[in-house]
Amino acid sequence: MSAVLKPVIELRPMCAADLAAVIAIENAIYAFPWTQGNFHDSLAAGYSCWVYMRDGELIGYAVLMRAVD
Repeated sequence: MSAVLKPVIELRPMCAADLAAVIAIENAIYAFPWTQGNFHDSLAAGYSCWVYMRDGELIGYAVLMRAVD
């Protein structure tokens, strides 16, 4: 019997050091991608920005914005 290790998935807040990897994904999947400046401004504005990591590799991201009436 052999052990099979499952990949470690981590959700953590996005930081400026993540932006190069986020932009690489953004450019690969969207016809009209956000710029690095858009993501930087989202971080600076305090939006809820998250990254998904698998075994140390950034594999996804989310930016959550909420409109308040």
